[in-house]
Amino acid sequence: THVLNPSWPPHAKFHNGQTMSMGLSLGLLTLYYTWRRPTPPARRRGDDDDLFTAAVLASLYWVTGLSAILYPGTMWMDPEFGDGAPQRGVFVGLGVLAWVGYLVG
Repeated sequence: THVLNPSWPPHAKFHNGQTMSMGLSLGLLTLYYTWRRPTPPARRRGDDDDLFTAAVLASLYWVTGLSAILYPGTMWMDPEFGDGAPQRGVFVGLGVLAWVGYLVG
C-alpha cells in the first residue's frame, strides 16, 4: 500500500488512508444491506429506514476522513504547511450535522 511508501508525503498518505477506510466502510455497508432481514410489512416504516441510510451515507466521508489520521505516517497537513488539523473541525461538524438531520427528520 502507498501508506507504507517512504517517498509519499504524509498528507498524501492521509488521503490514501481515508480511501482505504472508505472502501472498508462501503464493503461492510454492502454486506449489511445485502444480507439483512427484511422488515415485516406491519412494522415497516420506510421513511425512517431511508433517513437512517441517508445519514450513514452522508457521514461516511467525514468519518473516514477522521479515521485517516490513524494510519501510519499520516498527517493532517504536509510539514511544509505547518502543524495543525484545520479540516478536523469541518469533518466533525459536517458528520454531526448529518446525524442531527436524521434526529430532527
